[in-house]
Amino acid sequence: MAEFAEDIRLATRVNVSVLITGETGAGAEGVALVVHSQGPRSSAPFVRMRCGDIPDARLESELYAHAARAHGGSLLLEEVDGMSLRVQEGLLRFQQSRALPSPDGAPRVGDARLIATTIRPLFERVAARTFLEDLYYALNAIYIRIPPLRDDRHDIPFLIDQMLQALSKRHRIAPPRIGPSAMALLQAYDWPGNMRELRDVLESLLIAGRRRVIEADDLPATIAAQSQKWTGAAYRPTPV
Repeated sequence: MAEFAEDIRLATRVNVSVLITGETGAGAEGVALVVHSQGPRSSAPFVRMRCGDIPDARLESELYAHAARAHGGSLLLEEVDGMSLRVQEGLLRFQQSRALPSPDGAPRVGDARLIATTIRPLFERVAARTFLEDLYYALNAIYIRIPPLRDDRHDIPFLIDQMLQALSKRHRIAPPRIGPSAMALLQAYDWPGNMRELRDVLESLLIAGRRRVIEADDLPATIAAQSQKWTGAAYRPTPV
């Protein structure tokens, strides 16, 4: 998972398109939020567009409307693999020219960083000629694959810090500090819900706001119960 953490670090330092892949429920939106909130466009809008929920006849117009709302910030394209070839062509035109249509015909320039997510390998769709090769490379300036969090528990403190910072900006709440006892349990937990579960837990702790320092007793009981096998002398948490 060290590569995953380094890919996130890279994506927060630069201003290029990002393609995020992971299984259903992996938490791609949370990763996208971290990339935006910790990146150079953090003070501008973060706009989501679920491509799979919009009829094809409306998708192109919705794309331009969302891109206009995301001006200066980031446009998250969820389920980008669900776009038809016609709409892919419209997205590629926008990515290349940043031109937005307007009712009066006057040229407008859209400035939104594109962050796309997919659960299907896009290179396979490129090979099958159902996804534009040029669009694939345009979106894939940085590629982030979400692995299971349990693959490398020592990166969990970094991910927790990044996620808390992103969520604190969204909710305008100062982030709490994670105490050593809580961090030990968070690192030991298997995270069956992956990044989405991590985000949900941290968001709940942030909004509850009971303490400035989160300790083991503040965590959900399921985390403490499953983590008992790892805590103690056999497992030492990474210092924060």
